[in-house]
Amino acid sequence: MKKTIVLILLCLSVTSLFAIEKGNWGVRASFDVSIPGNWNIQGGHIKMFKPGCGFSVGCVYYQPLGKGLFLEPGLTLFYDTYSFDDLRITGIDGTIATKDPGVRKAGLRLPVQLGYEFRITGKWRLAVYTGPELSYVFSQNAHVKHRELLDEDFSPDLLGIKEHRRFDCAWKAGIAVPIDFIWVGIDAAFGLTDLLPGNVTFRENRVSVNATYYF
Repeated sequence: MKKTIVLILLCLSVTSLFAIEKGNWGVRASFDVSIPGNWNIQGGHIKMFKPGCGFSVGCVYYQPLGKGLFLEPGLTLFYDTYSFDDLRITGIDGTIATKDPGVRKAGLRLPVQLGYEFRITGKWRLAVYTGPELSYVFSQNAHVKHRELLDEDFSPDLLGIKEHRRFDCAWKAGIAVPIDFIWVGIDAAFGLTDLLPGNVTFRENRVSVNATYYF
């Protein structure tokens, strides 16, 4: 009974919150720079990857909260790439079949940002925002050249058993400059989730330049 009352009160609070002012839907596109962290093993650090780039597209909902505050959840589809660093894979004949294979991953991101909008002048504004971002990876593969030279048991899938996790959580922080109905911003996402089970820890970070059109 108590849980039901709490749930009803929460729903009423959310309803009254969104009744403050009507929000706006927006379409967002981002250019992403992936910055994978090191593998951390028993206090040591091993550089396994080189940075790469990608993109994301999706929608957001801008909800004013009053006095410059705003809440902005969103949902985006992303495609990121980076590559291994100084990694050589030997083929079945003993020679090097491929070097520094790329990593290609695709999935969904769910950011929830809390921000504040400053009015510098009557026309110019600046927004700062921060908040968590959840993500789920559909696929993550190592792009290997000369696949025919490798053993049949070799699998490029990095989401297999005891490999990279599909779910990730990062913390984002950024700034944006509103220009009429278009916001141009830059933000950074700091990985919070250990993406490798076992004795090795590994996190991914990202810097993004984005543009959002609100309607």
